[in-house]
Amino acid sequence: MKKTELEKAYSTVFYDLMQMDCGLLVGKYDAANGSEEYMHGIHMVMELIAYKADEDYFEFSDMFTRNMIESQEKARKNVKKSLDRFRP
Repeated sequence: MKKTELEKAYSTVFYDLMQMDCGLLVGKYDAANGSEEYMHGIHMVMELIAYKADEDYFEFSDMFTRNMIESQEKARKNVKKSLDRFRP
């Protein structure tokens, strides 16, 4: 199926954003200091752009969520390491 002009425009924006070296746009963030709610907002906007671009937004959503979870687990490990230093 041929993309409409609007879908082509969204597709251009989506691919441009995905090529940027900005982890926030793909779900990677400093979970120890950053806001999960803020990341959900970015997720929603990026998912909408993927949907409007007629891209596989389910695949994008899965990748974004995996990256968020990985960021959160990394932050938890770092906190645990910090706390372990103080244990007898």
